Amino acid sequence: MDTRLLRTFLSNRLGRTTASSETTPETKVLFGSLVIDDSCGARCRVPGYLPDKDLEVKEGPQDNMSSSRTATGLLFVFLAFSFTVFLFTQGDVATVAKNVQGDHLRYRPVDTATIKREHPIPKLLSQSEKVYLRKFRRAKRLRNLEYARKDYKDRYGLDPPNGFDQWHAFRNQHTTDQAPSMVEYDDLMEELLPYRAIHPKVLRARSWMLAQQWNRMLIVKMTPGKNMTWGPQSGTGTPYIEKDTIAFMQHMSTHYDLPDVELPINLSQFGRVTIPYERINEYRAAARKGEYLIGEDDKTEPNLSKPEINLKGTSPGPNNTMMHIYQKTCPPNSPLRMAKINARAGWDYKIDFHRVRNTMDGTTETGGFVSDLKMSVDICQQADMQEIAGWLISPLYDYTTVVNDLFPMLSRAKLGNANDIRVPDGSYSWRDAEWQSNPRYPSIFEEKKDAMIFRGTDTGGTVYNEAWRGMHRHRLLLRANRTSDVSAMEPILVDTEEGAKEVNVPGHVMDTAFSDMGFNDIMYVNASIQKEEMIRLGMLKPEVDFEEFGGYKYIVDVDGHGMSARFKKLLKMDSLVVKSIMCTEWFTNAFVPWYHYVPLNFRFTDLYSLITYFGGFGSVPQVLDKMEAEGKRVEGLTAEGRVTLNKAKKHIEEAEKMITAGKLFTETNLRAVDAEIFLYRFILEWARMQDIGGKGGSLCEFGGCE
Repeated sequence: MDTRLLRTFLSNRLGRTTASSETTPETKVLFGSLVIDDSCGARCRVPGYLPDKDLEVKEGPQDNMSSSRTATGLLFVFLAFSFTVFLFTQGDVATVAKNVQGDHLRYRPVDTATIKREHPIPKLLSQSEKVYLRKFRRAKRLRNLEYARKDYKDRYGLDPPNGFDQWHAFRNQHTTDQAPSMVEYDDLMEELLPYRAIHPKVLRARSWMLAQQWNRMLIVKMTPGKNMTWGPQSGTGTPYIEKDTIAFMQHMSTHYDLPDVELPINLSQFGRVTIPYERINEYRAAARKGEYLIGEDDKTEPNLSKPEINLKGTSPGPNNTMMHIYQKTCPPNSPLRMAKINARAGWDYKIDFHRVRNTMDGTTETGGFVSDLKMSVDICQQADMQEIAGWLISPLYDYTTVVNDLFPMLSRAKLGNANDIRVPDGSYSWRDAEWQSNPRYPSIFEEKKDAMIFRGTDTGGTVYNEAWRGMHRHRLLLRANRTSDVSAMEPILVDTEEGAKEVNVPGHVMDTAFSDMGFNDIMYVNASIQKEEMIRLGMLKPEVDFEEFGGYKYIVDVDGHGMSARFKKLLKMDSLVVKSIMCTEWFTNAFVPWYHYVPLNFRFTDLYSLITYFGGFGSVPQVLDKMEAEGKRVEGLTAEGRVTLNKAKKHIEEAEKMITAGKLFTETNLRAVDAEIFLYRFILEWARMQDIGGKGGSLCEFGGCE
């Protein structure tokens, strides 16, 4: 990439922060549960290695008198604000009314309601930039070997593994002070923690035991100075995935000085180890004490479960659905764990379900914008997830998972509290990493087609019945193709000079003006009647060449059976990427939502509020004029609401900054070599835990030496 562009961008965005960060006192903030702080030392240990009480938010030292003055001032402000709100809400113009019902917060339809506070997005943008700057400073500091070694011991309570210094030098060789490696390893270490409580020999034995009887899995054995071997291949997988995986591992084995190691690799798109919350906590507790919960003589075999599906939507249904399995992975008092199994999950989905906001989904109360990514992907906090996620309603027909005990599995992505260890894969993280878009479409945001595009297959589950209406990709397309439903209203939060206003706009008007969203193929259906219904509802669209996506202002990306494989490519297209995340990958927390991409909540309630905030209402006035000229009734949009749409502020500069940031980050942190850097570090950690030649047994004890 053009290094001059990178220097200019960093200079503009980081300002003086590219100089020594020693001159400015740091404030520790929480990003999800990840502590962002360049100087917190031992306090920055990863959740799981230290109690959560160490993860406190501090704003810097204050004396008692200043603290007292601050508290008094805050109390005064709170009382004044409360009195003002009381007076205001007695009038005719009111904020959106709320009616708490269980885990949900329902908004009543309004004509035009002024929200008596600023639009939430500017604050989210500002906060994201601060988070990014702190992550950037920390990444820059970690380029110093002495600091990196001390930081490792402070965070994890362990000495760095053998080979750490060579790995660190390699990472520095392929990064710079201006573009340091921003990928953190806290998530990896947290995922490894429970496996440290398994005796090395059993850790190896369980890998081979699983591979002997499970499809879409292989074990790669790397040995210094020898050819890499792999096997057993028990069943069929996707041929190119397997081919790319072997090529990636062969490259690592050939070009890196790696220790003896065996890698149990999952070739599927989703996590496959989901053991109960109580059991995984036993492993974590033992690991923190430096003890083995599973001793050398353990002979436990895996219990492989294939989830059942409630085909008739009746109660009581099967007692081994995906919902049952994932419930057990959640904390005892969490909403999903305590939720009653809904036999009609997905069946009774209504188009106006988008008016429901879960109070625990990490979104803002006004607008429903993602404000906490870690919380938004935590399915345990969202009891209604069983009604809106295809994985829980009707998983892929060949899905199986380990449910009884901890067996090692390296996966490219996982959902919720699955116990897989996320690592880069050979296809999407390595082979496709150097993909570059064809610049045959405009690179300037305002010159692109003023519309949003989504194309993909109907992944996310298997359709057996009418429950498909609740599956996540299907939900998205149901509410983006309402051209025949003139009654559905779309509440949109509009940013105006007078403040944030919510306006009800007919959904079919918004869809006509903006939506080019559909499946390019419908494959995962069990009966033609469901496919015919989807086609009738306008969900099947003509195929669009992938390169053409870059001609649109907005590209919408949603998970399928697992993670979306195209996310990194989309960020290179000079368009605004609107991304819904539920399956997380090895690099997910390296991205900063609202800085690198626009996060879309999993209920898709904020879709039109998001795109119109940045680019305005586009052709909506023309669509309305045409409908009126043709004598068609436009119900639901008041005259006042139409005036508000015309007053909507655009935020083009913010859109262009985000597009640039996302593209630059992808080109400097998600290259093929970045996947190699991450896997290199993982192998050093994993080899120490397997201890081949020591406690883990001899090199050929379990296989792979033919």
